[in-house]
Amino acid sequence: MNSTHLVWRSATHHWRTNLAMVAGVAVAVSVLSGALLVGNSVRGSLRDLAMARLGRADVVISSTGFFRDALAAEIQPATPGARTAPVIVATGFVTHEGSGRRAASVLVYGVDDRFWAFHHRTNHSGVLSSPALVSEIGAGTGDTILVRLQKPSAIPIESLFGRKDDVARTVRLTLEAVLPANELGEFSLQPRQAEVRALFLPLARVQRELGVAGRANTILTAGADANAIATALGRTATLEDLGAGIAISGNPAHLIVEGHSGIMGEAVEAAVVQAGTGLGWRPIPVFTYLANTIRKGDRSIPYSLVAATDLDAVAGSSPLSPAATAADSIVLNDWAARELNASPGDAIALYADPSRARSFLGWEAKYKDPQTIIQSAWNWFEKHPRGYEK
Repeated sequence: MNSTHLVWRSATHHWRTNLAMVAGVAVAVSVLSGALLVGNSVRGSLRDLAMARLGRADVVISSTGFFRDALAAEIQPATPGARTAPVIVATGFVTHEGSGRRAASVLVYGVDDRFWAFHHRTNHSGVLSSPALVSEIGAGTGDTILVRLQKPSAIPIESLFGRKDDVARTVRLTLEAVLPANELGEFSLQPRQAEVRALFLPLARVQRELGVAGRANTILTAGADANAIATALGRTATLEDLGAGIAISGNPAHLIVEGHSGIMGEAVEAAVVQAGTGLGWRPIPVFTYLANTIRKGDRSIPYSLVAATDLDAVAGSSPLSPAATAADSIVLNDWAARELNASPGDAIALYADPSRARSFLGWEAKYKDPQTIIQSAWNWFEKHPRGYEK
């Protein structure tokens, strides 16, 4: 009996068991194939839905801050064939005044005629809503709605520098119409399965209410690829658009480039350092933060600015002693030294009060030495240039 005959005899003898195994494998293959087909179909449907909600936008330029809305028009000459439209994209809390019904995390778009022309749609100048939003709050055409928007702040609210008053603006509006989904009523720059709850407001009105006249935080583009748009943006964007400014100070004069939000983005910093080095200048990085208290013995100064930098670089023609530039050293200006009655060699303490964070958040300070504290703060701001997004 050869091996082939042996296999055949075994298969026929145990035919019931073998048939059940074949049937089980067939069912499993059918289930897996069906799951793959359904998965591909779902992915395709979600992709089609996301693309439809983008309208005619091919590439989107967005920022956590605000830049000149004129930048949209400046990009076009640098990219032949490109079309652009500036937009303000925000999230708001919407209340129907009549019923009191509310909706949170509503997409709020500030748009004008350039937005509608970009998408080849009829121009609208009033307040429009998506079908999902009016369904949720029970609003209708002509009803009054209240929209609460967080006002932009150059410095995050969570920061010690940030303003804690006047952080939001409530706007009373009259709903003009409900915009169907096929007329951009579900316009969205982020893919999502759920229905889109959105409001479309006049761009000028949103700019006025948020105090950002002539500015936007998003540009829609079409007719050019991402590389061409990026090149055009590099040629037309200014430091102001990137959230930075320039000042002249000191004698001899120093050129100061600073971030409007309290910290400069890594890309902007690298570009500034490269430009300064190319001109033969010496870039000196500075990180400035707020200390609750600077103390020496029983004397203290409340709420003072502390700057971390290369002390030898800023000393100029009066070099500091080696002790003054040690890792745990601090240099006081004349006023601070006089207020604290401090002299070289004195121990100076910096304090930040974590009691509120401990009572409300259960958070306690982990670091004690200034160098680690400043490095930790720098790392946090690098990851959250506008604080924690709402």
